[in-house]
Amino acid sequence: MSNRIKMFTRLGLSVLNNNIKKPIISSGTKTLYTASGLGIDEYKITRERVLVKYGSGADGFRKKMSDIVNNENSMVFSEDLKNFGYMINNTPEELAVLSNLILKYNSQNSDFRFGVIRSGPIIMRALHYLNQPDVAFELFMNPNTDAFFNQITTFILLEDLLYENKKYNQVREVYNKIKLLLNNSVHPKLVAIIIMLSCYKENTPESFEYGLNIYREIINKGNTPLKKIVSAIGALSLNQKAPHITLEILSQFSNQNYISVKSLRLIALAELGRLENIFVEFKFILQHEAKNNQLYKDVIPKIQETFKNGNLEPNPELLQLLEKLQFGGYISDLTLDEHLTMPIELQPKDKKKSRLLKSQLADYDDESDNWGPKSYIKHNN
Repeated sequence: MSNRIKMFTRLGLSVLNNNIKKPIISSGTKTLYTASGLGIDEYKITRERVLVKYGSGADGFRKKMSDIVNNENSMVFSEDLKNFGYMINNTPEELAVLSNLILKYNSQNSDFRFGVIRSGPIIMRALHYLNQPDVAFELFMNPNTDAFFNQITTFILLEDLLYENKKYNQVREVYNKIKLLLNNSVHPKLVAIIIMLSCYKENTPESFEYGLNIYREIINKGNTPLKKIVSAIGALSLNQKAPHITLEILSQFSNQNYISVKSLRLIALAELGRLENIFVEFKFILQHEAKNNQLYKDVIPKIQETFKNGNLEPNPELLQLLEKLQFGGYISDLTLDEHLTMPIELQPKDKKKSRLLKSQLADYDDESDNWGPKSYIKHNN
């Protein structure tokens, strides 16, 4: 065990030193999920409370944790890990101590533990707060920490951290391991959203293929994809010059009136040269839909560009409808990309569901959730 810890320290310090200059994430930093939904706000409050509680003894506690790591006869207790997770400073030395505490904790005899102690989400929130994606990734991918980090909340926190640091390849690597930890039986919906948006942002043939495979697996398991997932893979299909796939994906979505669905469908129809279908869509919106937020602001310009590049000649009536939409108050202030990457709020209005969600995001460890209830996510058109 001591050799493994020393090896991790030697290999890990290069990772720690390379990342230590990154700023601590502030409340103004954009994350895919809001800070309150991820439990980061509560983590910060608890962190300050623990630091006040320990006061001048905080440095002594940190020194004690370092001594425990270096003493083969010392034990790491669950309370030690939790407190250190709230007290850790953003230094290479303390990050190495944290990593080695986790390894040592998992190497100890489990007979000394009573019940299920879920420290994984606390540690991952600490690393999210400190903006340490490489340290978090290295710890999670270590096979000796599988049981420690096997919680849905931990998956969400890690994937969100990697996504916001544009480490899209690592997002996929982590998700591959998550599927193994869950025996390939489920696709946790809150994690799957991050995967699909990561594929969308990466926008490569490899990420496109990966996203399509995940989407197929969700469908084949009998689950209904969330709108965010449908929109992300639909937009990625457009970016990868596959508007026919976009239309097929959108056709399976039950509610065709969402602004994201309408916007994607119109762009796909334009790229396929389906002017007659565009005419029908425009006419229906103008005759039956209320003004405001019917299409994203980049949709009409994209359609006009497609007409020009594809040498398409829309008739005067279609151009008239297009102009009415463009200048008649039907356009959102957001682009499609801005909508797709908006932070997701995880605060249901229903008090009973709010308590359940808070419990899940605090220490979620129930693999029976499968796809999960849709009402946990606040939807925006």
